[in-house]
This record gives sequence, C-alpha cells and structure tokens, in this order.
Amino acid sequence: MMTSFWLAAIFMLLVACIFVLVPMFTYQNKVSKSGQTSDWFHAREQELAKEYGLGKYTEQEYKDALTELKLTAKDELTTQANATTDVRENKVIKPYLFTATIGLVVVVIGFYAYKGLYQQVDDWQQTLLKMPELSTKVIENLDSEVSPTELQEFALGLRTKLSASTSEDYIGWMILGRVLMSLQDVDGALSSFEKSYNLQRSNVSNTISFAQALQMKGEEFEIKRSLTLLQEAMVFQPDNELAVILFGEGNFMLERFDIAKQGFEFALQILDKQDLRIEPIKDRLEFIEQQLTPKNIRSIQVSVSVMPELNSQLEQFSHVFIFAKTDQMPMPIAVKKLPVTTMPMNVTLSDNDMMIEGQKLSDYAQVNVFARLSVDENAPFEQGDWQGSLLNISTSESETINTVIINKEYK
Repeated sequence: MMTSFWLAAIFMLLVACIFVLVPMFTYQNKVSKSGQTSDWFHAREQELAKEYGLGKYTEQEYKDALTELKLTAKDELTTQANATTDVRENKVIKPYLFTATIGLVVVVIGFYAYKGLYQQVDDWQQTLLKMPELSTKVIENLDSEVSPTELQEFALGLRTKLSASTSEDYIGWMILGRVLMSLQDVDGALSSFEKSYNLQRSNVSNTISFAQALQMKGEEFEIKRSLTLLQEAMVFQPDNELAVILFGEGNFMLERFDIAKQGFEFALQILDKQDLRIEPIKDRLEFIEQQLTPKNIRSIQVSVSVMPELNSQLEQFSHVFIFAKTDQMPMPIAVKKLPVTTMPMNVTLSDNDMMIEGQKLSDYAQVNVFARLSVDENAPFEQGDWQGSLLNISTSESETINTVIINKEYK
C-alpha cells in the first residue's frame, strides 16, 4: 500500500509540472503563428511588383494597390515586430522556466521530507498488517502482558477498521473505548462509548463504562449525565455492583450525601465480604455521616445595658453594635447591628454572624465582646458614641449570659 501512496504522490507532482510547462509552450506556438502571418505581406508585395513589370497595372494603379496593401497589413507588421521581440525574450526565459520547474520538484520533495507524515503513514500501514496478531493478544489471550505501545497500535488499527466499516459494530466501539480508557485517553474513550451507546442502548456493560468515563471528566454536567445512564443500566440489572457503586460515587461528587449514602449502603449489601472495594466504601460512608451530622454552632449570650446616666438619652442614638473580636484581629469576627430600644437588651452572637468569610466564632476559644451606641448607622467609633466591653469570654459556654455595660464616651 505504501507503493501506491508514493506512485500517487509522484503522479500529482507531474501534474503540477504540466500546469507550469503547458501554458508556456502554447504561448510559444501562438508567437510562431504570428510570425507566419507577417510573411504574407512580403509575398503579396513581390506579386504586385511582378505583375506591374508585366504591364498588368499602370503606374498609378500599382501605387494605389501597394498603398492599400500596406494599410491592410499594418496591424500584421506590428504583430510581427512584437512577436519577434517575444521570441527573443522567450529564448532567454526558456532556461529559467525549466530551472523553476526543477526548483518546484526539489522544494516539494524537501518540504515533504521535513514536514511530511510519511513515517506515520508507514507505521499505520504496518499496524494494520499486525492487527490479527494484536487482536489475539489483547482480546483473546488474557494471560499475556500487553505493553502500552501494543495497546496504542491496537487502538489505531481498531479505529481504522471501525471507521471504514458500514456495519453497526457496537461491540467494537465498546472495546475501543475500554482500550483508550486504559491509555488514559478519556476524551477518545467517551467518543467511542457514545458511538456504542447510540448503536445499542440496552448494552448494560457499555452504558456503565460510558458513565464511568463521564465521571472521570469530573465536570458537573458529565457527572449528572453519568447518573442518568446508571439509572438506565440499573433498570436492566438492579444489582449490578459497579453501577451501584458508581451511582453512589456520582452523587457523592455532587455532594448529594443523602442519596450517596443510600447507594453505598446498598453496595455493601450486594458485595462479597472479601471484596476489596468494601473498605473505601466504608470510608466514604464515614465521611458522609460527618457531613450529615448537625454541627454544634458556638454562640455567646450577651446582655447589653447602659450606665444610669444614659437611660434618659437613648433617643439620641440610632443603632447599637454588638461585636466580638480578638487582640490579634483588628476586624470583628462576629457582629450584629440593631436599632436602639429599651435597655437592657439580650443578643446572641454565633457563627452565623461572621463578618469575614472563613473567620468563625467557633475558631477561637476566647474573644472580647463590645457593645457600642452609635449616633448614626456607621460602625466606626465616632464623637458622641458610647461603648462598653467585656474581655476574655469563653466561646464554649453558650448558656452563660455575659453582661456588657456601656459606660465610655468617645471624645
């Protein structure tokens, strides 16, 4: 087959050369014909002179005929002069024309030798010749070790065969998908599994392999599609171990922990007690339990009051800010802003009141609590504001009521 390839390449190169040479030879023939046309004028001029010598024309008639001949042949004489020049130029151009043709051949051959994929084509042809041997080794002889190179060659040959075939070989596409999966070519495997799935949707084995490849992509859309495929497969085989495990894993990846838990628990029921997949599934279930168990949210109970002198002046304040912070953190950890009402007022600070993402009250064993009466809605301590504080409050004693008395004015 490589011989036919090279013959075809040489033929195409010859065709390219013909397209260069033929127009030039055609032009040269046209120039020659133009020169032949100009010869007619000289022959006719000699005939008129001969007839005048024999007395067939008077002198005036001869002059008129000669004048008419010159007028008629004026264009032909001009063409002859131009043709003579073109012929001279063509004699100079002709060597360059053949040089250019040779140059075309050299450039084409050189470029293909440097950039061409002839070696890959040859490898492809050799792979096709080895396909019977590779098929036996990869598919039938399960005890033999197959190298990655052999798998790649087998995948190339099988893809070529399937692409050229007109039959609906869904088994072939499934095998190709599994080979590509083993070569870590997830995209190629997905394409093969999908072709097989479209040809035969009731093939449970391929449907599960297709779903597994989708989960390996890791994107939300692919994971959701894999779950749909797994549900289809479990309609035909409800106790298929791999389908059940993948169903639990897909929901786990989407953080649907309650559904994932059901899938993994069912997998433990149908798996053999010696199955190596049991321990990883138990680890998954342990993690899910941690996620589903309600977390203890730490909180601080604060009772805010004011010194007696301020009770009659509360109407001049707009809001009260209650916040917790540490000596190491300039920004509050948890904060609440409330309109001023009668005092005292009871407030709960918790993780739900965090001010900065990732900084929770439960991350600290002790905090300092502040209560600030503000004349406006702004949090910074300004002139006219009053504040009170209570230091070193434990965040683990959520039942304790901590009283903060506002007694200091900002001046």
